[in-house]
Amino acid sequence: MILGYSRYAFICFTDNMRFDSFIDCHKKAFAFFGGVPRTILYDNLKSVVIEHNAYGNAKHRFNERFLDFSKEYGFIPKLCKPYRAKTKGKVERVIGYMKGNFYIPLKARLKNSSLVIDTKLLNSQIFQWLEIVHNRVHATTKQKPKELFIKEQKVLLPLIILAKPKSLHNKKEYDNCIDKKLSLSNKKYKNSINIHNTAKSSLEEYDALLGVCHA
Repeated sequence: MILGYSRYAFICFTDNMRFDSFIDCHKKAFAFFGGVPRTILYDNLKSVVIEHNAYGNAKHRFNERFLDFSKEYGFIPKLCKPYRAKTKGKVERVIGYMKGNFYIPLKARLKNSSLVIDTKLLNSQIFQWLEIVHNRVHATTKQKPKELFIKEQKVLLPLIILAKPKSLHNKKEYDNCIDKKLSLSNKKYKNSINIHNTAKSSLEEYDALLGVCHA
């Protein structure tokens, strides 16, 4: 996930394409950023959208489970236009850059070792690399992502999680609770908890942060 203004990025490696893994990566990204982007742009993957323009122009049939998740965290999902690569250029450029400047050098460095490059190893190394990248001047913005992120983080939605109450037995009551949460999320940013820390080196530490948020 990459933030559009600062180009500040979060990268998480998985060994599958399951929906629960997709959601888990979102949660880790939000913990890493210390907040939730108000709008997130997606490619047309099935975990997000079932059918494009199902109900008319730009009225898509979203994956219901994903919509519930987006509503819980308060962000608005938007879709890239099909066959228009320009709309997803930021992410694709980061992937190419990461492959050439992180994965290939790491593979070369470990060539003669007994270590296997798996998701656990990649996730243990990626944050150190991101820290370096975030302190480099970006070719497009001409500024360091880390410096721009200080401004962008202030407009992220607070990372306040509303767990589904066990006492609620119908969708209407639950939606009312969600609406109250969204109202709180739009209040002044000073009420949010900043849990961002770029020195973290392991996804397990972001799992711990998420545990605190859910408590």
